[in-house]
Amino acid sequence: MEIFKMKRQGMRYLALMVLLPLSHAAAIKEVQLKSGERLLGEVLPGSDAQTLHLRSKVLGDLKLARSSIASTKDLPAPKPPATPKPVVAAKPPPEPELAPALPKPMPNPQPTVAEAELKERLHSRIWSHVKGFKTPSSWSGNLRLGLNIKAGSSNWTEQYARGQLSIKPEGSKNFYRLGGSYSLRENENNNGSTRVTSDKHDLSALYRRSFFNSWFLQNALGYRVDNVKGIENETKYSLGAGYKMKFFKDKVEFNLGSGFGIEDYQSSNAADLRNGQNQIGNVFQELTWKISKRATVSQKFNYFRNLRDGDLYDYHFSVAFRTRLTDVFGLELSYRKDFDSEVGGKKKDDTQWRSAFVVYF
Repeated sequence: MEIFKMKRQGMRYLALMVLLPLSHAAAIKEVQLKSGERLLGEVLPGSDAQTLHLRSKVLGDLKLARSSIASTKDLPAPKPPATPKPVVAAKPPPEPELAPALPKPMPNPQPTVAEAELKERLHSRIWSHVKGFKTPSSWSGNLRLGLNIKAGSSNWTEQYARGQLSIKPEGSKNFYRLGGSYSLRENENNNGSTRVTSDKHDLSALYRRSFFNSWFLQNALGYRVDNVKGIENETKYSLGAGYKMKFFKDKVEFNLGSGFGIEDYQSSNAADLRNGQNQIGNVFQELTWKISKRATVSQKFNYFRNLRDGDLYDYHFSVAFRTRLTDVFGLELSYRKDFDSEVGGKKKDDTQWRSAFVVYF
């Protein structure tokens, strides 16, 4: 009899030792990270003072540094649902036939804790990547969106977008600048009605290589379409050299240079003397004045002349004042004048006063 009691007691101890680690593994912990994320899972035996091993039903096995954990909390294990007692319902009396009832709309399923945890973690990662994105330090550029303010004696309005990107790698003698614009012009008829009459766009690319500190070589490529003047397309390539000067503790930079190249010009007027390929000479000048950390004046002049016929020339002059409202947004007020000596009887002079909203990057 004593032997039988001892066996029963031994079996109880053995069952307790088997069930104890199982109950420990099934314990659920809530881990609150210092970054704000909340994880649910089972603590695994491999955990120590430096690392917490956690098994999540959604994310699998995770290794978390103790230094990244704000707090941990035990959650009660879910209780098994109670088995309801079978209830024998009385058979209801037959109901009269009615029109079939419309199906009830199914409620929107609410996300589970695991799904909400995964979604919150993904959103946190995406936002951290977006917030941490920065353009290279060698880049500086802007995008301008605006309207012209005044057009002289003609009555028209113009919406335009213009962008520019400058790249100056640190410690390098190379400089790159890309630019482009698109303008849409709407004219007013004599009877007061309006019509869209023309658009124009241009692209430009510039490369400079510095030498002897202040001198530089320059390759310039430009392309434009100007339906206001009847220019179907114009491509210019020039090779030149220039000199760079700085004044007032580098707040003012002045560039002056010249070059020569080739022009490929096509006009809507077949009799235009500039049609075809022409050899051209070029003179360019640029001025940048940094008035303060948030205010800048920029001025440019570019002159092209046909080397065979001095009466065929064009130039572009612009001056702009920009001010930054924040590190990203700003305002610009600018003046631009484009003049072409021969455009097949079309308007030679095109002058605009413009205001624009600026996005810096």
